[in-house]
Amino acid sequence: MVKGVNKQVIEVMETGNEYFERAILVVRAQKANKSKAMLEQKAADYIDSFGQSPLPRLRKKRSRRRQMALALANRLCWAGAGALCALLFYWL
Repeated sequence: MVKGVNKQVIEVMETGNEYFERAILVVRAQKANKSKAMLEQKAADYIDSFGQSPLPRLRKKRSRRRQMALALANRLCWAGAGALCALLFYWL
């Protein structure tokens, strides 16, 4: 819902990212009186600080835990398959 509040917005058309073509940043009210050039420079610096994508950094934090869970699940599946084969060969 849009109310009658006037906000200053900066739209960054070229993000330098393969996933996102543009970014829309809303300027804080206390910083809206700064020069346009300075706000645009701050916006460009902020977008550049993300690097290629923030998502791979988030995945790295969980990758070790996910690797361990997948290894455990893999071993449990193989143990279950081995137990099933042993039972089948025993009954035959």
